[in-house]
Amino acid sequence: QSLAKVQRDIADTREQMSESEISRRVASYHEKMTGRPYCPACKGNGSLSRKVTITPEVIGWKPYETIEYAGVCPECNGGKNAEEVIIQRAIAAGLKPSWLERFTWETWDVNKNKALDGYSRQLRAWSERPTGTMLVAGGVGTGKTHCGIAAAITSLRAGLHVRWAEVQTLMDRLRASYGSDSYDATYAAWVEKPGLLVLDDLGAERGTEWTVSEVENLISFRLIRGLPMLITTNGGLEPYGDRLKSRVHDPSQVTIMKFDGADMRPTNE
Repeated sequence: QSLAKVQRDIADTREQMSESEISRRVASYHEKMTGRPYCPACKGNGSLSRKVTITPEVIGWKPYETIEYAGVCPECNGGKNAEEVIIQRAIAAGLKPSWLERFTWETWDVNKNKALDGYSRQLRAWSERPTGTMLVAGGVGTGKTHCGIAAAITSLRAGLHVRWAEVQTLMDRLRASYGSDSYDATYAAWVEKPGLLVLDDLGAERGTEWTVSEVENLISFRLIRGLPMLITTNGGLEPYGDRLKSRVHDPSQVTIMKFDGADMRPTNE
């Protein structure tokens, strides 16, 4: 018997039992079958549906659409250990579990470049409730990828839907499934959902006509709808057209941070 069937059977005899007795029986059956306490908030499902209205931050625009999606129940953490839930969500977001401890704000050694300390605090606060788009530009080894992953983890721990990907890897995944249902599912999960999308190393991807068009459409899609992004780049926007460059440099939509300084990565010397 499934929990749903037990609930239906109880409903058939609802007039013969009090509400407290119904709740007691459902909870008892759930705990017996799963070995976990019953959560009345999500009725043992481990998730709750949430409705989010996507509203572009442009004066005069009406809400674009309302999306309903399932999120982990905050009362019981999906019936699992809190850290176990974070690890599972990190994997789904494109993050490696080991990164949860490796790429944090505390392990980002801004002492090697004091100029980045202010950016570190600003990005940390922003990633707790991200709005708009952050473009982090700078040379090799200045900490762009580190801060992008740290921001993704911060948003993840705040309960937001998060996706992190190197631009080339995401393009390879989309290209491999192009024209199939798998493409639509990947695009929906990585591009269309509300929450934070982190795109790492924009401009390092192979600049084919298909890739350039796909990246432009992806970024424009989220900018127009006010969906938050954090983009890191070495400054390589040359393959892209004026439309994308104009949007990326529009201060009403994008905040640009320039990470200057020497390579902070450890060496063998």
